[in-house]
Amino acid sequence: MATTACNTNQTRVSEVDEFLSSYTEKYLELYKAYSEAEWVANTKIVEGDTVASYQVSQAGEAFAAFTGSAENIEKATSLLTMRETLTDLQIKQLEAILYQAASNPGTVADLV
Repeated sequence: MATTACNTNQTRVSEVDEFLSSYTEKYLELYKAYSEAEWVANTKIVEGDTVASYQVSQAGEAFAAFTGSAENIEKATSLLTMRETLTDLQIKQLEAILYQAASNPGTVADLV
């Protein structure tokens, strides 16, 4: 019976690690694109150019949609229900995901 509980905990820890890894990979990709678009818009100023501001807007919207997605909010919330099996770092990472999501919550998109 103890082996089954251990295997279940290992499966949950693995699930958390997989989620955090995939979230971080996508987060960094979108953050980089958004930061680079902002850099270009702020360093290559050309009168009448609307492309740079459009690219900043698009990149910002993609970043906000990802960080505030209902899927990410629900998954992080669900994983936090098993705090007793998580490391302190995992708990902090999941809470950080939820704090970031609070800026653009897809769960109440109609209200934001």
